[in-house]
Amino acid sequence: MLRKHELTSKKVFLNGASWVFISSVVTIYIFPKITAIVALTILIISDICAALVGRKYGKTRFLGIKKKSVEGTTAFFISAVIVVCLYGIIFRMSFIYFIAGIFSALIAAVTEALSKKVLKTDDNLTIPISFGISMWFINRIYMFFL
Repeated sequence: MLRKHELTSKKVFLNGASWVFISSVVTIYIFPKITAIVALTILIISDICAALVGRKYGKTRFLGIKKKSVEGTTAFFISAVIVVCLYGIIFRMSFIYFIAGIFSALIAAVTEALSKKVLKTDDNLTIPISFGISMWFINRIYMFFL
């Protein structure tokens, strides 16, 4: 199942599934288990939510980027927060997890919007990596001040 631009491209490239595989391996290798699980769940659920809502209801450009809308980015963020909260409740995580997760969801949402045009990479790679780095960074700040 390839997209039209993946079939007609004259360049050698990786398709979306390749990037998901690469990001999964990197995320699982680098980050703690719970962070990797949440990051990859957000990749799956929130990226789909952003695409569906953005295509159907997207009217306002997000940061002036063509094909990225405030509505789609908002759907990404809300669904990512729901994922963070569900895992937090299921695994009885601490309060700092929820704070870090919500902030990291925002970072991941913005990163998703910036991936293609600004960062020049696939969002299937940048979403879990940006989420994981944000979680790690906030956790390190918290541990420093503890």
